[in-house]
Amino acid sequence: MSESFINVVLVDDEQHGLDMLRWSLEQYCPEVRIVESLSDPGEALLYLQSNQPDILFLDIEMPGMNGFELLGAIDDIHFAIVFTTAYDEFAIRAFKVSAFDYLLKPIEQLELVSVIRKYLSKKKENGLEPQLSLLKQLIHQPSKLTRVALPTFEGLEMIQVDQVVRCEADNNYTHIILETGRKILVSKTLKDIADLLKDHRFHRVHYSHMINLNKIQRYVKGDGGYVIMDDGASVNVSRSKKESFLKALNA
Repeated sequence: MSESFINVVLVDDEQHGLDMLRWSLEQYCPEVRIVESLSDPGEALLYLQSNQPDILFLDIEMPGMNGFELLGAIDDIHFAIVFTTAYDEFAIRAFKVSAFDYLLKPIEQLELVSVIRKYLSKKKENGLEPQLSLLKQLIHQPSKLTRVALPTFEGLEMIQVDQVVRCEADNNYTHIILETGRKILVSKTLKDIADLLKDHRFHRVHYSHMINLNKIQRYVKGDGGYVIMDDGASVNVSRSKKESFLKALNA
C-alpha cells in the first residue's frame, strides 16, 4: 500500500455495477486509488494471484466462478475484502458476525465512506478461511445457524449455537457462557449477538442478559422473576421483559 492512497481492486461481472462503484469511490473517497477493475472472475483470479491490493471489492454471484470460489483459489490473501451483494437479511447478518465488511446493492454513499474509514482505523487481519467456510455454509444452505465465528482477543472462536447457555453484556463486549462452563469474551455487543441468534430460542430477559430458552431449569416468579439455568446461574428477568419472556417460553 502506498503512503498516500488505499489501493483497491473492483470485481463485478456487471459493468454497470463496476461503473457505479468506481464513480462513488472517485466522488466520495479521495484517499482511494482504483488500480484495477475487472468483470471476468477468471481474469480477476489471475490478477489477484500476483497482485495484492489493500482492499478487494468483490461481487459474490458471478457466472463461471462465484466470489467464494475465486477467493478459495488464491493461495495467500493479504488484503481486506468487502463483499458487494444483493443478498437478504439472513445472509447480511452472517457477513456482519463473521467479521467481513459488506455493501448492499444499490451501494449508498454513507455506507461506502464508512467502510473506507473503518479500514483506515483498523487494518484487517489475515486468516480468513474460518469466516469464508462459515459464509459458504450460511449462504448456500439457507437454514438456521449451527455455529458462529466470533471475534475474540486471540482471533476467531468457532462456537456451536446449541452449546451456548447464556450471554452477558460487558459494555461493548459480550461474555458467552457455554454448557461446558467455559466463558468466552467476544468483541461484539449483546445487541449484535441477539440479532445473530434471533431465529433460535434465545431471549433477552434483561438489558444485560440473554438466555437460551432450551437451557432453563426453572423460572421463579416475582416482580420480574428470575431463571435458574443449566449451568446453575441465576439470571434476573426485568419487569419490562417478563411478558415477552413468558410468551417466548411457551412458544
